[in-house]
Amino acid sequence: MRHTLLLMLLTTALFVSGAFAGTVRLQSLKGKITLDGKLDEKIWQRKADVEHFYLFGPAPDGFKPVGTKAIFYIDHHFIYAGVRCEEPFMQKLKLTGKKLDDAVWKDDGIELFFIPTPAKSSYVQIVFNANGVVFDLFQKEPGVTQSDLSWNSNAICKTYKGKNFWSLEAAIPLENLPVEAPTGDWKFHMARNRAWKGEQYSFVKGISSFHDVSKFFTLSGVKLPHLKLTIPQYDLGEGKYGINRARVVLKNWSKNKVAALISTQGQKHTAYIAPLNSRVVHLDWEQPFDKPLISRELVISEGGKVLRRLALNKKLPEIIPDEKRTVFFIENNKAIQLPIHLNLAKLSQRDARLLWEIKDLKGSKMVSGVTTPNDGQALLRIFWSFMTPGNYKLRLTLVCKGKAVAKVQRDFRLVNSPFQGI
Repeated sequence: MRHTLLLMLLTTALFVSGAFAGTVRLQSLKGKITLDGKLDEKIWQRKADVEHFYLFGPAPDGFKPVGTKAIFYIDHHFIYAGVRCEEPFMQKLKLTGKKLDDAVWKDDGIELFFIPTPAKSSYVQIVFNANGVVFDLFQKEPGVTQSDLSWNSNAICKTYKGKNFWSLEAAIPLENLPVEAPTGDWKFHMARNRAWKGEQYSFVKGISSFHDVSKFFTLSGVKLPHLKLTIPQYDLGEGKYGINRARVVLKNWSKNKVAALISTQGQKHTAYIAPLNSRVVHLDWEQPFDKPLISRELVISEGGKVLRRLALNKKLPEIIPDEKRTVFFIENNKAIQLPIHLNLAKLSQRDARLLWEIKDLKGSKMVSGVTTPNDGQALLRIFWSFMTPGNYKLRLTLVCKGKAVAKVQRDFRLVNSPFQGI
């Protein structure tokens, strides 16, 4: 899962020039490719663009390297990759991934990484196992553990298994890559996982991690003359209950005004972007309080053609999570400040109130109040001076737009010493 195929696919045929160390120059596709994994078309018979791979990590005793060769092409719609992997022990291939986004980086396969923008270090990663199963992600910030696994390259991969090798042919749609400009160098990395043997290979010698973007090669010759509109930045929102706000930055590279259609599950918004200009567009969407699963897709189109499909899929925790704090120390004439965290989107907090009350075990109300959520939490200020130590119940009701959307009850205990019952 730590390797890169995506960046390489974006440019054309990768061809390492001895005069420019660390650079792969792309060539345009002339002809047609039938994706079957066999690499039997004439275009695959030329000298490989990438063929020198280095073992990642120390070599074990008796290490015998295996060969890997890759050729790349690009046209107006796709980046194409053809890869041949020597394997003397074909019967031992490890292939556990069965469907999209399974952990195929643990299998025998190829990984591609692309930074499809001249100025940033965010990248995409596409992994193909020897059965053609695809895993892909979008990493907005290198080194950050949270990756956008909902991003899909929609890459198509076909594989072929020979007597002592396996090969793949892949097509990666350019429209799904986070391209920010029609021209400009990219960065890329390529790696091979020989999982059954516990070996990994990189075509960058001495790289410390497959995700070390500082060691990625330059991918030159990227030209996308038909690219009019790009999405350099996007954010689908907080991903919480209530009203979420998506933010999309649109860049128009043409000399004419461009109309972009942004839609998401019943909502549509048309944005006009001036020539050679950018525009920030916001679109609000609501996650129902009775649905803990978010499955949201934002589609951006131009001229009837889909440019990007942005997706957010995740399971939400409770609206009012259990704080797990049950014992409180009473101090005369002092309030306990009890923060109640809420999984509530900021835009819904201004129309929300948290009603609270404390009852004894017999059900008699001791004290109650109302507080307004702010910055993801509601702060309760509870004065205990008239209460006695013992066990009580805290009841919380979250109201949004006049409707109760969540009710919980928490047990707690009051003590008259910070060391009692803790």
